[in-house]
Amino acid sequence: MAKTSFAEMEDKGKNSPTKKPTKTKAKAETVEVDAVEEPSEALIEQPSERGELAITNQQLSEAGLAGDFDQSDINLPRINIVAKTSALVDDGFAPGAIALNKEVTLVTRDEPLRVIVTHMVKQFQEDVAWGSEELPKTFNSEEEVHAAGYSFEWGSTNMVRPIAHITMLVQAPESLSESDLELFPYEYDGKHYAMAIYTASKSAYKPTAKEIATYAMYAKDEGVWAQSWMLTSKLRTEGDVSWFTPSLKRAGKLDEGELKFVNSIK
Repeated sequence: MAKTSFAEMEDKGKNSPTKKPTKTKAKAETVEVDAVEEPSEALIEQPSERGELAITNQQLSEAGLAGDFDQSDINLPRINIVAKTSALVDDGFAPGAIALNKEVTLVTRDEPLRVIVTHMVKQFQEDVAWGSEELPKTFNSEEEVHAAGYSFEWGSTNMVRPIAHITMLVQAPESLSESDLELFPYEYDGKHYAMAIYTASKSAYKPTAKEIATYAMYAKDEGVWAQSWMLTSKLRTEGDVSWFTPSLKRAGKLDEGELKFVNSIK
């Protein structure tokens, strides 16, 4: 498999096929894409299936499970950034808020949320037109993309883009109520944590997935979970169009005690 640098990914595809998708069989999946409002881009929410978590038979065995389990059996809560046109606004969520499982507001726009990234899985998803009811195909590798007749070339009618499923250990903000804390089953040093997934696509991919991948590239023997991050929802404006997009910034390495705690549950 030919390797592609992170910096080259946006320009990928000059030598990729640009023909219409063929009927060649390839692994394709549908996943839930986080609600991000963008100009000329589709807002799609779908049931998640496989490919989001990197789990192993050893992990399952150590957790007391046996049998043919896979990622589709894992149902972690979702992190969502509330778009201005999201149905969550009708449910009382403020635009730009970061919500957990569409139940609880964790922080509002421009407020940082402390998280610890434990896993990240990269895939490629078909770019579909705004408002389309067509479910985009999702592929696990560049080979699958090319085999199905899709392209990385920007603006092509059969374009795909990278997406990332980011598993995070979310630290509960101090402002949450006792009932809200029921969504945070882990506790360490008086703080509460919940494992959740954020799916980054389109303009959300670069400020999250690329930041994590860049850190991991130079982390050497340390896992990506040795670092804490601040996840923030910010308003992005281009011309007369604006939408909320995430920002992920490093917030320092974990101390020995917290790192041991994270390793015990990740």
